[in-house]
Parts: sequence; C-alpha cells; structure tokens
Amino acid sequence: MKRVILSILATLGILVLLPVSMARAAGGQSIIAGNIYYKGTTNPVTGASVSVVCDGNTLTSPTTSAGAYEVTFDPTACPAGDTATVTATKGSATGTNSGVVNPLATEPTVINLAIVNVSVVPEFGAITGIAAIALGAGAFLVIRRQHTASHKD
Repeated sequence: MKRVILSILATLGILVLLPVSMARAAGGQSIIAGNIYYKGTTNPVTGASVSVVCDGNTLTSPTTSAGAYEVTFDPTACPAGDTATVTATKGSATGTNSGVVNPLATEPTVINLAIVNVSVVPEFGAITGIAAIALGAGAFLVIRRQHTASHKD
C-alpha cells in the first residue's frame, strides 16, 4: 500500500514539476514581438527598422511584409517584469511604444505600435492659412481705402 501511495505522489510531483522544468528548458528567453502599422490605419509597415531596448540592452529587427517583428533576449539581458521599449522607423515615419516583459517564457510579450510621418518641413496648410489671412486683410484695407476716398469727393 505504501508503494502505491508513493507511486501516486511521485507521479503527481512529476506532473507538477514537468511544466516548470520544460519552460526553463525552453531557454526562458524574453521574446518581444508585435506588428507595426501606419497610425490611424490597419496597413502594415513593411521593411521598417525596429529597435527594442530592455534593461539597457538593444536588439534590432526589420518588419516582415505583414509588418511583424520579433526579437529574443537572453533572460539576464531582459528579465521578466522589466519594461521593453520598441521604436520603429521607416523613412521619416517613426513611433514608439513600451510594455512589461511577460514572465512566461512560452508566451511572447506583444508590443504593437503605430508610426506617424514626421515632416521636417512646416505644415503647408498653416503657411497657406497665414498667407490667406494676410492677403484677405490686405484686400480689405485696399477696398476700404478706395471706398473712403470715393466718399470724400
């Protein structure tokens, strides 16, 4: 009877400890993955340069044709519970997002982000608006001056 009880306890112990040891055997790596989209759309950004910083360590990856990226840190370089910051750049478009590293080695930490086109040239809409206001004010003054001059005579 003791053998049966010991066998059952040993089996239960193995069943409880096996998943934990398998997770450690899988490397316990910190996987950071996600998708990069253009802001305000669901259009993926293909060929963007993605940089992931975790605990002072940096890994880079390009995005796939579906806008996906993935980097794998050694668990000492990016421990569970730390914050990973993802920055994506393509041309003048850029974006940043961050998230907490997943403690489960079998589940990647998913950090999606949207990038927006950052223009170096000032907004042409603002320049056009200012020019329109200036021209409108100038035309108003010219017409008013002509109207005032015609009433003096």
